[in-house]
Amino acid sequence: MENKTSKLAYVDVMRACAILMVIVLHTSQVVQGLSMVTVEITAYGQMGVQLFFVVSAYTLCLSHVRREGESHPVAKFYTRRFFRIAPLYYIAIAFYFSLHITVQLLQHGPILIYRPYTAINILANMFFVHGFYPPANDNIVPGGWSIGTEMAFYAIFPILFRLFHRQYLKGGVIRLWVLVLVGVTLNISFQEILILTTKNVIQNNSFNYYSLLNQLPVFLIGMAVFFTLQSPRSYIFDFHQKMNIIFFVVFTFLSLGLGLGLFWKNISGLVPSIIPVLSGISFIFLLEYLRKVTKLPQLLQRIGQVSYSMYVFHFVFAWTFSSILNKALVNALPPGILLIISIIVTVLLTFYVALISERLVEKNGIRWGKYVIQKLDHHF
Repeated sequence: MENKTSKLAYVDVMRACAILMVIVLHTSQVVQGLSMVTVEITAYGQMGVQLFFVVSAYTLCLSHVRREGESHPVAKFYTRRFFRIAPLYYIAIAFYFSLHITVQLLQHGPILIYRPYTAINILANMFFVHGFYPPANDNIVPGGWSIGTEMAFYAIFPILFRLFHRQYLKGGVIRLWVLVLVGVTLNISFQEILILTTKNVIQNNSFNYYSLLNQLPVFLIGMAVFFTLQSPRSYIFDFHQKMNIIFFVVFTFLSLGLGLGLFWKNISGLVPSIIPVLSGISFIFLLEYLRKVTKLPQLLQRIGQVSYSMYVFHFVFAWTFSSILNKALVNALPPGILLIISIIVTVLLTFYVALISERLVEKNGIRWGKYVIQKLDHHF
């Protein structure tokens, strides 16, 4: 069958790359006996979340421009975002709570409630403010910190979009990248002040690392890329596509090398504030390259389209199912082969669950959002 690439297929492929990176990371965590090199390389899959952030900011700008001129744009923006994210996330809260209860019952008999499952933590997740409340930040739904950070970004996106658009009209793309640099500088300055005043340094997978302030420069990169592509010449880099590939590889390995050498070994200091930004820069080259490809794999496009559901549910297969699979085959296969098998099985099972979730939850959520927007139009 001929692979027909839609106009925005590259966006779906980037989402696919993001979720596959995350799945590789989490699946590798249950495979015993992997070499140190393999462990550190798979650990870079954590930056898949930053790829999601870049793509999210980019597509939000695209959607905002396409809907320019609609009535009550801010109210409709928040409505669309809520019904796009909330229904599946609420199901995830109930699902992982039920899973926890079931595992406790099977393993220990009496049901012991996991300590973070308090009413205030659950409510913080339901209202998407867990990105500002450490006890609820990443305990209710695995990986839920990124949803909290994403929703916090949504809250300020209309203001940021207006600021970026105004600066773009005034001075072109240079002003936009200055804003990105300002965001990075403010974050690093804040982290340095935090280190000096509290003696608490930022660490990987800490509340400070997860915070919107630390991740905001990555979102700003996505916005800056979008407005850069609005320029009349409609490219990011003024050189041949082959040079784009070269620079993509160089920046990817630059961020990868720094990540392996500094970040993943939990060296304290400001490194966890810098690595996400460097990764975001490398993803610019990935976007520019994929944007120019005329044919992209349809399977990757489809994975990208259901990447939200895959992100929510992949933990079950990456951590639980893969763990069982590895215990059963640990004496029969070498760790590297087990990792490959576990990744393939996790991706396939998660993909099919995501297809069901898309049909039953995501599409209905989008439909409910459209219904509420219609009511808003009728009311106003």
